[in-house]
Amino acid sequence: SDEEHDSQDLRIVLLGISGAGKSATANAILGWETFKESRTREMEDRNISIIDTPGFFNTHLNDEEMKKQMMKSLYLAHPGPHVFLLVINLETFREEQRNMVERIQENFGEEALKFTMPLFVGREKVSRRVLNQIIESEKTQKILNYFEGRFYVINSKNECDSSQITKLLKSIDEMVKNNGECHYSNEIYLKNMRKLRDEERMKQAEMRVKQEVIMKQEQAWKRHMEMKKLQEDSDTWKQKGGINQEEEIKMKSKEEGIKDDNERIKEDVSKNKTQYLRENKAAVRENLRRQMESRREKERQRRKLERGMTQENPSRPGNY
Repeated sequence: SDEEHDSQDLRIVLLGISGAGKSATANAILGWETFKESRTREMEDRNISIIDTPGFFNTHLNDEEMKKQMMKSLYLAHPGPHVFLLVINLETFREEQRNMVERIQENFGEEALKFTMPLFVGREKVSRRVLNQIIESEKTQKILNYFEGRFYVINSKNECDSSQITKLLKSIDEMVKNNGECHYSNEIYLKNMRKLRDEERMKQAEMRVKQEVIMKQEQAWKRHMEMKKLQEDSDTWKQKGGINQEEEIKMKSKEEGIKDDNERIKEDVSKNKTQYLRENKAAVRENLRRQMESRREKERQRRKLERGMTQENPSRPGNY
């Protein structure tokens, strides 16, 4: 059946910065010398697929191109990866690598973190003392907390034997089991993309309102300065006795027009703010509705899984 076939599969997506050793890690797991963007190997009566991704902080790709490459990796891992292996080179573990959690969230959403396992490579190139300092440091522990403390350490490809790979796969299987035998789905990715688009629209709407407010304020200031100048000119002319009644009427009319314009500007700014707040509340309600639907769908899937497991083993009181 499809479920039995899926249980024999293990789909791995590699993440990390450029030069971290993702391809070498894939070669070590697959036992091959050449690795391209996607390869599958039958190992221990199961199919293990590994899909590579562009390195985080890749200077050759802009944000839009990076998103397209990430979508391609999910397409190759259809219906979704069981694990994201976050490859971290112990020799080049730098400050920029501590921003990789944000990159995972930006590209795959916060839910992807529970499907992610940090993999430190190059164990043989650092001493035990240095390794402990890296793992136990406050900043590293802060990163690992996003992944519920799980991680794994292996040697570089040329120093990595089959026993390390076997233990790594067992550690991944344990993580998959703790996730209810589920995998990261493309629906999660699409939901994250919708969320990012909504946030971007909100930012653009807020920016437009701010720009309009600034423009209206500049117009109001300009009108204020014009009215001030007219008043100063009027006072000057009155002192000199050189203004007649007709000119004074015209000047007052212009002053009243400027006041009316300022009032309209204030009203427009107030209306724009009200409209923005109304749109913001509507977007928040829509996001809450989607979250509720997602929770209900997860609950239905969980109940369906429990019913299926109970039917397979009715003697057990429950399966979790």
